[in-house]
Amino acid sequence: MGSVRLRLVPRTRSSHDSAADTVANVGFKSGTRVIELLVSFSIPKFAQKSRQPLANFGIGTLAAILLLSASPAFAQSPTYGLGRTPTAEELRALDISIGPTGEELPPGRGTAREGAQVFVNQGCIACHGESGIGGPAPVLRSKRGDDVPVWKRERILPLRAPFATTVWDFIRRGMPLGREGTLTADEVYAVTAYLLFLNKVIPEDQVLDRESLPKVKMPIGDEYGRLPDWKPATKRLEGYPY
Repeated sequence: MGSVRLRLVPRTRSSHDSAADTVANVGFKSGTRVIELLVSFSIPKFAQKSRQPLANFGIGTLAAILLLSASPAFAQSPTYGLGRTPTAEELRALDISIGPTGEELPPGRGTAREGAQVFVNQGCIACHGESGIGGPAPVLRSKRGDDVPVWKRERILPLRAPFATTVWDFIRRGMPLGREGTLTADEVYAVTAYLLFLNKVIPEDQVLDRESLPKVKMPIGDEYGRLPDWKPATKRLEGYPY
């Protein structure tokens, strides 16, 4: 591919005519008129009037951009020798999402009685109060009776969550505050059981593990918002404002 001689011309002439006659040999075809237009816009109006050497800067900058853009290295993603490929163990540590079926749950077990002790030992009562009520943090036990519909009761995770695995997942990744992720799997099972027991979802002696936790019937039942099935080219939902 032959080189094209491009004469970069600023919109106005000044004492720096030598800069206006800068010649750039670029390794791709282009039109001088287009380049002249770009250069004329690259020089601010105040520089055109003030005879300042800013005109030189504008032309030189554009020439550098054109040369860089023509280089094959510019089109490729650069490598800087930073970082490394994560190990399988590191990926497992990050892959902690728990779905409704609970197939991602780790081995472990816990009961409400054990969870009550963890609740005290880990300092949960300092924020949530004794038995989940009375602290500065959100309450964890409903003050209203079972005869009140769940949507009219407090915004409590063990009541509003559509799946018991959601409660387990939140406790493991979000609690205790400031020490998130430090609870063992047994402790998370135990605290989950304790909160479900406080809200009369399970009996106090029920053991929760990777098999029994996904089978817990939550108070909200099927009255939670479901994501609609979506496939590419699916039309927007009727009434969607955006």
